[in-house]
Amino acid sequence: TFTIGRANLDGTGVNRSFITGVDAPNGLAVDAAHVYWPNLFQTTIGRANLDGSGANQSFITGADTPLDVAVDAAHVYWANQGGDTIGRANLDGTGANQSFITVGDPESVAVDAEHIHWTNYPEGNEGATIGRANLDGTGANQSFITGAGDLATGVAVDAAHVYWTDLSGDAIGRANLDGTDVDPNFISGVQDPDGVAVDAAHIYWANRGTHTIGRANLDGTGADPSFITGAGFLPVGVAVDPLRSFSLSNVKRNKKKGTAKLTAKVPGPGELEFANTGRVKGARKRANAAGKVRLPVRPGAKAKQQLNAKGKAKVEAKVTYTPDGGDPSIVASTHTKVIKLVRRR
Repeated sequence: TFTIGRANLDGTGVNRSFITGVDAPNGLAVDAAHVYWPNLFQTTIGRANLDGSGANQSFITGADTPLDVAVDAAHVYWANQGGDTIGRANLDGTGANQSFITVGDPESVAVDAEHIHWTNYPEGNEGATIGRANLDGTGANQSFITGAGDLATGVAVDAAHVYWTDLSGDAIGRANLDGTDVDPNFISGVQDPDGVAVDAAHIYWANRGTHTIGRANLDGTGADPSFITGAGFLPVGVAVDPLRSFSLSNVKRNKKKGTAKLTAKVPGPGELEFANTGRVKGARKRANAAGKVRLPVRPGAKAKQQLNAKGKAKVEAKVTYTPDGGDPSIVASTHTKVIKLVRRR
């Protein structure tokens, strides 16, 4: 019996039968409102609400051996292995185009703000490649990343890197977003990794060989191949809701005062605490809803001395986000960011 499972971001609350009635879902994607998956044998794309209700196994029809699915703010994309194409439809399932991009035997698909990425099944002894195209389907490059290992079966992308799984090489690969610095063994020692996902803090992957979900830090350290156990028979796809992740983003400096404002992005209402250290003053702020919150960055005694002497000082912002109760998929987390304060005399 095929199912879609779910767990909290800390690995607890494992539910192997979160969504049932699916048909060989080889991939997975999620946005702010829905979960999406390819029904390999039914040649459809399925969709359900984030809580697992309202499952529609034929949300999009007419796919050709769909192996993976991706989603952005406007469209749903899927890899048609049988048709050697990337398909696309509007977010509501209308306007399906099964031949949106012609590719070479795609295994998986991912999308970011500017590009669509996919993995190509290796031909001969050439090894696996990662393809890329513009969001409108133009500029397709079948070999955007070469040397991706033996058999790349999953792909994910964030603001800095492209990640993929090498099923035969038992590794997670990574490259810069522009395709440079290719490392096919970025994370090694995994077993039969298939799907891969990434959020603001971690990389996740599905281990077919051990029936587990693995996790590592974004820099590849702290790899735990058994982060979630009991994931069922042959887990092949994984996705993580990026809106559930708290992160720190841009800094706006006040060079007259030697202070700054740090933007925190939160997935829901909760409390933000800026740790008080010898170099930076503490602060608390409440987030009433999902979105951006600006936190004041004010120098402590030691940083003030450096600002007075040199006109600049580095401080480390340590911010903890504690969500309000009610959503088990949002967990408390702490992130740090080094900030350079500047004061003009």
